[in-house]
Amino acid sequence: MHGWPSPKLHLGNYGFLFTDPLYISSYLYSIKVAAVSTLCCLLIGYPMAYAISHASPTWRTVLLMMIVLPFWTSFLLRVYAWIGLLKNNGGDQQHPDVFRDHPRAVVDAAE
Repeated sequence: MHGWPSPKLHLGNYGFLFTDPLYISSYLYSIKVAAVSTLCCLLIGYPMAYAISHASPTWRTVLLMMIVLPFWTSFLLRVYAWIGLLKNNGGDQQHPDVFRDHPRAVVDAAE
């Protein structure tokens, strides 16, 4: 076929990744960002875990809820977004060419 690239597999491409300054600086920056974010998580997480483990049972529950509640909120918002898309007269009904061939029986049974 004319016009299509014919990829050739060889180790020269990997050599280019490790010798090109752009890729090297990108790798080093990614490692730097990963190290800084890991350090920040450790500096915040360990004192918080220590405080929770040494708190009274009442405060322990409150502190754990302060940590877990944002995750629940995010999950709940995603669930409601999917419900809005998959319900009758939802986004999939208004644009059927985008959302075709999905099982409607599961959604209809939930209503």
